[in-house]
Amino acid sequence: MTEITNMLAGVTDLLGYMVIQDGEILQVSGDMPDDASLAKHFEKIVNVGTSEQIVPGEEFRSINITYLYDFSYTIAVAGNRIFVVKKGPGSLPAPPPAAKTSA
Repeated sequence: MTEITNMLAGVTDLLGYMVIQDGEILQVSGDMPDDASLAKHFEKIVNVGTSEQIVPGEEFRSINITYLYDFSYTIAVAGNRIFVVKKGPGSLPAPPPAAKTSA
């Protein structure tokens, strides 16, 4: 697990991560809550992604969920583990410029 921790620590703009296996949180770090309910939601997302519901005949490599201008989650599966990485806004598109108002 140490080499995984070292690899994830090198992710640009990393806020935190969670490693899940068989419904249990193996490791959590940073701004990622140690929340079993959240882990179950990530498992459900992976189960949909690995089923034939999205693109028949295609397996996903990762799933990205972006909350514009705040943060994003990248979810990936390796073996029987689910890796969820939370990244900060530096990896997201910049917000549009504020509209100018005339006074």
